[in-house]
Amino acid sequence: MQTRPYVTGKVMWAALTARFTRDLCDGTNGTDYVKMGTYLKKHFKFSYLWPAVPRDGISKVEKWDDLQTLFPFEENVSKNLQNLEKLYPHPQLVKSAYFDYCFLDSYAGTALDQHNFTADEGTLHDTEFIAPYIRSNGLPVHLVGSLWVDESHLQKLSDWVDKLNHIRLGGELSYGWGKVQCICCEPIKKTNENEYYIPDPDGFPWSGHIPAHIRVEQSEVTVQGIIEPLVGWERKTNGNQEIGHATIAFVPGSYDENSNANFVIKHYGVWEKV
Repeated sequence: MQTRPYVTGKVMWAALTARFTRDLCDGTNGTDYVKMGTYLKKHFKFSYLWPAVPRDGISKVEKWDDLQTLFPFEENVSKNLQNLEKLYPHPQLVKSAYFDYCFLDSYAGTALDQHNFTADEGTLHDTEFIAPYIRSNGLPVHLVGSLWVDESHLQKLSDWVDKLNHIRLGGELSYGWGKVQCICCEPIKKTNENEYYIPDPDGFPWSGHIPAHIRVEQSEVTVQGIIEPLVGWERKTNGNQEIGHATIAFVPGSYDENSNANFVIKHYGVWEKV
């Protein structure tokens, strides 16, 4: 059971949907989840979250400038770092093998034979996860990313920042995994009269490594990377879970060498070329 080295926008959307629905609605009603999820998709956009560690000399993280984000991409020219700074603080590109060694860990588990009270034969497995502490030096691991919110229409969801302290991310929720705490969530102001530090999700230029899935349409002309179907389970109005609509996408870390390329960030943080 392999983990991704990042948190997708869909996981963040689903975690907030679950939290708001259980706090404000009937958590046993599938229709309430669908309505809340649709509402959040309309007013929230998420970037992917990537692991980050405290910068040298920082003992307590209080703001995102205290962190350095690490990406498992091959080292490349400095202009790609400048692009990544639009979405993540102080990024550093590293080789994937070193990234996996530092940030990923696993635990062993097995199903039980209830009749004999022994391990069920053939079910021993390992489950990967993003570790809470980096393997090489024990520094705490944080998850960082950008979030765009239309607060003018949130109404009863105005306390969404506090809800970030009560969400869980990942696939082993029933065992208590995935609990996170919001260290910092602050608005990013303009750097000058004409531009924002974080790109406008409705259209921005980009070249280099892409830190999210990018939908395959006309993108294959300039984007280089591995393609995979992006799909997951979704709760329906009858309370059942079904496989959602699949998107064919380049995996995060794919490279776009076109310096004139423009993108938008769609639902669940997936990028699309325009």
